[in-house]
Amino acid sequence: MEENDKIQTGITAFAPFPAPTYRYVISSEADKLKILLEDRNSKKQWYTGDLEKSDFLTGTNKIPNATTADYVFYGALDYFMGSANDLDDSDKDSSRSEEDDDNSDEESEEKSQDEDDGQDSSHEQIASNVDPKKIRRQLVVLEDGALQLELSVKLRVLDSAWATKYVFRLKPVALEPVDILESKLRDVQEELVTIKRILKENEKGLSD
Repeated sequence: MEENDKIQTGITAFAPFPAPTYRYVISSEADKLKILLEDRNSKKQWYTGDLEKSDFLTGTNKIPNATTADYVFYGALDYFMGSANDLDDSDKDSSRSEEDDDNSDEESEEKSQDEDDGQDSSHEQIASNVDPKKIRRQLVVLEDGALQLELSVKLRVLDSAWATKYVFRLKPVALEPVDILESKLRDVQEELVTIKRILKENEKGLSD
C-alpha cells in the first residue's frame, strides 16, 4: 500500500433494527476511491468499482488541495453506530474533513473496532442508536438492484465551513458459493474473538 493510501472497515446501518446492518470497506488506492457494502445477513455485496475524483466530485463538494484519501469519509458510516454519547453530538460533523480527521477519526476507528470485536453478533444492539432523522447517510435501492449511497458531510477548511453531499452508485457483486462461505467464516471468527474477550474479562474479574 502506498503512503497516501487509506482503508477503513466497520459496521453500519441506515435504519433501526430490524433493518439490515452492513459491513463496509471504504478505501483509496492508487488515487482511486472504492466502497464495498455487504449485507451481514444475506451476504449480498455491492461495489463502486474504482472511482476517479470526477466520478463523485462536483463544484460544491470538492475539498481544495485534497487527496483521494481525504475523501474516505468513514465517520459518516460510523455515526450513531455505538456509544449512546453520540446522541448528545447530533450537531457535530459526522464525516471528517481534512482538519477534523486529525482530531476525530482515531476515536471513530477505535469505536468501529469495538463494534467488530464486541458487538458484531447482535444486529439489534449494533443499530440500537440509529435514528434516520439524525444520521447523515442514506441508502437508496435502485431499480436494477444497485444501491445509491448518499453521505452528507460538514466540511471545514481553514476559516470556512459548509455542508455538502457525496453520492455513490454501488453495483451488485456476483458471488460464488465460496465467497459466501468465506463471509460466513469471517463472522464465525469474529464471534470467537468476542467469546475469547469475554472469557478473558471474566478470568480477570475472578483473579481480582
